[in-house]
Amino acid sequence: MPYMLGELAPASFPEMVFAGAVSFPSGCSTLASKRMELLECVRLGAKAATVVLTPALVAGRHAAQMEKELGALATTAPELKLRVAVEVSALAEEDLIVLLRVLKSSRPDYLVTGTGVYGPATAPGLIRWLRDRLTSKVRLAAAGDPAQARALLEAGADLVVTEEPEIALEGGP
Repeated sequence: MPYMLGELAPASFPEMVFAGAVSFPSGCSTLASKRMELLECVRLGAKAATVVLTPALVAGRHAAQMEKELGALATTAPELKLRVAVEVSALAEEDLIVLLRVLKSSRPDYLVTGTGVYGPATAPGLIRWLRDRLTSKVRLAAAGDPAQARALLEAGADLVVTEEPEIALEGGP
C-alpha cells in the first residue's frame, strides 16, 4: 500500500522493483481515490501498481464501466506497469468472459487472479482456462497455493503470487 512504500523508501533500493497496492484488498474505492493512490505510488518510487478492480463492475458485467476505469487508471500513471487484481475464483464463467473481453481491449500488463484475502486460491484448471482465452499481451499472475506453484506455472501463469514463497521453493532447483 502507498503507506508501506513511504516506509520502505524504494529509492534506497535501486536494484529492486517496488509495486504499490491500490484499493487493496476490496477494490471498493472510488475511481478518483484509485487515481490518487496511483499518483502517490509514483511519487513514492513504485515502478508498478496492482489495482483491485471494482468488484461490483466485474460481477455485474459492466464492461463499459470497467473499460472506463481501466482507461482512466492507465492514463493517470502511464509510467507504472498496471496490474489488475480480480478475485477470479469467485466469478461465474459469464463474468469471466466479459472480464477477459475488457482486458483484451484495455491491455493492462497483468491480470492478478486474486488478492489473497478473499476467496479461494486460483486452481491450475482455472489458470489454464484463463490462459487459453486471455490475450497473450496480458500476462497472468496466479494468486494461489504455494504448494501448487509449479502446477500454476505449467497451467500458463507467468508468475505466482503467494504470501509463503518459501513453501513454493521447497524441493525446487
